Amino acid sequence: MAVYISPDDFHVKGEKTALYWGFGILAFILFFNTAISVGLVTLFVVAGTAIVVWIKQSQLIGGCAKVSEKQFPDIHAIAQESASRLSMHRPDVFIKQS
Repeated sequence: MAVYISPDDFHVKGEKTALYWGFGILAFILFFNTAISVGLVTLFVVAGTAIVVWIKQSQLIGGCAKVSEKQFPDIHAIAQESASRLSMHRPDVFIKQS
C-alpha cells in the first residue's frame, strides 16, 4: 500500500489562517485605497504575515527534537535515503511528541 504525502501534513498550525487573512486584507486594500497607501499597507500586510508564519514555525520547532546520526539514527537514515533518491540535500528533520 502506497503512502501519499500531502503538503498539508507539514503546515504549521495557524499558517493557512494567517495567509488567508493576509490575502483578504490585501484584497480589501486593493479595492478601497489609493496607490500610495496600497503600497505601504501591502508592505505591512506581507511583512506581518511573514512574521506570524515565522513565529508559528519557531514555536513548532522549539518543541521538537532534531533528528541526527546520534539521535534517532534509524529516522536519519530514512531521511538521508529519501533525500538522495530525490536528488536533493537532506532537510532538517524534527520529531514532535503529540
